[in-house]
Amino acid sequence: MSDSVSRKKIFICRPPGKADEAICARKIVSDFARRAFRRPVTDEDLNPLMAFYKVG
Repeated sequence: MSDSVSRKKIFICRPPGKADEAICARKIVSDFARRAFRRPVTDEDLNPLMAFYKVG
């Protein structure tokens, strides 16, 4: 993966190990959703989005 400026803005977290992947994914999705929704996000907002992560 390249380290372009735009990629760094999206992928704000890199998990140090497999056990940390879900935590890191939640941080990335939360940050992205906050920008997309233009407001703080709640667990109610994040849970459906994280379901896509879990399927993938």
